[in-house]
Amino acid sequence: MPRPAFAATLRTPAVLAFAAACGFGCPAALAQSQPTPGTPSIPFAGRAAITNPEVTYQYGHEFVTVTSPGNAPMTGVFPNARGPALTAQVNSAYRIARFEVTTEQYVQFLNALYATNAPAGRFIPVPAAGSWGARAVTGSPSGPVQFEVLPGGANVPVGGVNWRAAAIYCNWLHNDMALSPAAFASGAYDTSTFGYRGEQFTDQPARSPGARFFIPTWNEWAKAAHWDPNRFGDGQGGYWNYSNGTDVRPIPGLPPSMGGDGQANWGVFAGNSAVPVGAYTDQQSPWGLLDLAGGRREWTETLYQASAADPRFRIRDGSYSGQGFLDPTDWDLSHMYSILSPESSSSASGFRIAAVIPSPTTFALTVVGAGLVGRRRR
Repeated sequence: MPRPAFAATLRTPAVLAFAAACGFGCPAALAQSQPTPGTPSIPFAGRAAITNPEVTYQYGHEFVTVTSPGNAPMTGVFPNARGPALTAQVNSAYRIARFEVTTEQYVQFLNALYATNAPAGRFIPVPAAGSWGARAVTGSPSGPVQFEVLPGGANVPVGGVNWRAAAIYCNWLHNDMALSPAAFASGAYDTSTFGYRGEQFTDQPARSPGARFFIPTWNEWAKAAHWDPNRFGDGQGGYWNYSNGTDVRPIPGLPPSMGGDGQANWGVFAGNSAVPVGAYTDQQSPWGLLDLAGGRREWTETLYQASAADPRFRIRDGSYSGQGFLDPTDWDLSHMYSILSPESSSSASGFRIAAVIPSPTTFALTVVGAGLVGRRRR
């Protein structure tokens, strides 16, 4: 299978350093900081071919735009007594990545983090072998720890990621991938809030105002996975049971490109963790997202708390999720999810990111600002 287009060359250390030094005044930094319209790296299939959402690229991530604001709520979701309502209803348009964050993308993030000796690194566990397609390499005795992608590992979805690491990754993108400790500390999420008071974590509940990149809420995730604006006919929306735009349970197993006949990589628990993102090319949500039923359990921003006496958690979804996950018929059903503490990680835990749709005013101000910076420097 050809590599998806986003696995590309604009995120090398040299380009990162160039962008960090130049800021918005440099064409390369500006080009990456604004979403670029494009075509899907993997053609839309199934219900996505009907929905045909807008595709944009930004910082090496491929996004689709999820519209239909104010969609009808989902029914039958497990209750969330003291957390945000789990309805899959979202009242504004947003962008969400078609793929989970890959090993290559995460290696670039970790190398930038360690190169700057950012204090935020204390919240981030290094994925264990088998959780991704990379390894640590030995630099100079006084140099920072760095990582390299193993052959064939670039597009393996990264696992072993806790919620806080995913939040810090969003901070880095929000700050235009700058090579400074501050770029990891805040922007989308304020790492100074990360901690515990007794059994309750103190991490800020939701993204900061103005966050450009963020971990999607469960409502945003579930809408992009299961809501179809044409479920019952043109303009008559509704939900599919599974995240491939059908009510038929996907068949677990390796994809055809790897010699199997599977439709979902639930096999991360059966030795198939090296299946690259996008391998199940025709298994797409109504919005064109891939690997929702495979790869990793994906973090969401949404808090879960059953009662005031219980600790809080963050919700994960996708892959092998759900309180009834031991029953195969429950895998990937629209109303199922799992929970985990934000500092906890496992080989199964990964993430995909979402992004705000910048207003025309914001884009114009950014372009004008870039021009002014360029003039001052000249």
